[in-house]
This record gives sequence, C-alpha cells and structure tokens, in this order.
Amino acid sequence: MAEIAQALADLAVTDRSMIWNTNLVEALELDNPIGQAAVVLHSALYRTESCCAQSREDHPKRADENWLKHTLAGRDDAHRVRLGDRPVRLHPLSNAAFQPSEARRLIRLRVAYPGLRGRAGPPIAVNLFTAIQISVGIGPA
Repeated sequence: MAEIAQALADLAVTDRSMIWNTNLVEALELDNPIGQAAVVLHSALYRTESCCAQSREDHPKRADENWLKHTLAGRDDAHRVRLGDRPVRLHPLSNAAFQPSEARRLIRLRVAYPGLRGRAGPPIAVNLFTAIQISVGIGPA
C-alpha cells in the first residue's frame, strides 16, 4: 500500500487544458480512495480478532476481552495513518427518555403515485412540517 501511495507522488497529467479536463479531475480525486484504502488496511491489521464484517484467518475468534472498543483511524497531513481506540459504552449516559417535540413527531401519509391508477402508494414517514407543506401545496409533492 505504501508503494502505491508513493507512486501517486509521481503522477503527472499531460492534458493542460482547464475546461472539461477529466484527466485532471480524476488525478486530483485519486488521493481520496488511496487514503481510504490505507486507513482501512491499517485498521484491519490493528484489530487482531474476527468480528462482524472483519474476518481474519490468523485470528479466527472474537476477542471481546481485548477488543470491546471502537477503533479510531485517520491520516495526518504527511499521509501517515494514525490509529487509536476508545471504549464501547455499554450503558446510556442518562436514563431520561427522549420526548420528541410536536413538530418533529413522524406521521404516516399515503401518497398517490402516478401510474398506480388512483391507488395509494406505500406509506411514507415525514415530519409534521413537511406534511403541512404538502397539504397546502407549497412544498415538494
């Protein structure tokens, strides 16, 4: 992975035009997937367990005693991957129940879709403000 990232430094674009230069755009956007791949690779090597979406042949079992934590990963300005972790919260920070405000409560609507010959489509959830906009004809339908 380091060799691929190093080869990116030697990337050159021969097309010098500034209008519709897709080669330039693709070259500029190439840094992001290379960086994402490096972070994912280092994160996978950092966790020495098999759990959920990560499966490793050299560590086939789940290891909660060592790995019940969130992996934090990122790249610094020098493109070095930095890894860390933080513990998993197994209990909520408070026992207070969340009470949504009246305007944010979800309601269910049946929307007539074109092509269904007058039948209502599947129910969709929207917030109350959106429903009011739709009913008076000022919002998206």
